[in-house]
Amino acid sequence: MKNTKRISISSFLALAGALWFQSSSLFSQEVSDYKISPLDILVVNVFDELKLSGELRVSATGEITFYLLGNIKVAGYTVSEVQEQLKKKLGDDYLVDPQVIVQVKEHAKRKVNVTGEVNRPGQVDMPDEQPLTILDAIAVAGGTTRLANESSVEVTRDGQQTTIKVNLKKLRKNPNLNKQFTLEPGDSISVPQSRF
Repeated sequence: MKNTKRISISSFLALAGALWFQSSSLFSQEVSDYKISPLDILVVNVFDELKLSGELRVSATGEITFYLLGNIKVAGYTVSEVQEQLKKKLGDDYLVDPQVIVQVKEHAKRKVNVTGEVNRPGQVDMPDEQPLTILDAIAVAGGTTRLANESSVEVTRDGQQTTIKVNLKKLRKNPNLNKQFTLEPGDSISVPQSRF
């Protein structure tokens, strides 16, 4: 889990460098599979093991309680990562070559905050299993107002002290750069007012 957070922070800071200092080399961040969130409902199927199969709700702390294995952290991991984790834990102590399939049955509502000079400030729902970019979120919030300072938009990652400044005009001119950085639940976008 620590490694996942480290990648998230480095991608966040890399965006700042790419946008603010106009670095010629784009940082790379894979748009990976959907990462499981707290309060999602998962369906776990272990082949030929009915007692180990069923629906599990992810707790607010990001864990599931799995028969035989106890509490397992799943929030922040992809479905395939959780499958491998369960397969390994079951194979180590209980089953020979277990076949595990994990699916997300129901997604918890994931939101980002968009404030300041946008036409509909407030929370924006993130689509299920689809990336949401900064421009996407601002578009859902009704776009910027005529008073917006689009060259100094601030993005803050939830739970981190780091805030970066983003130039929306540069993002619009470079769609590839816009797609490189995707928002995470709890992120905040603040569009300041222009100073005349």
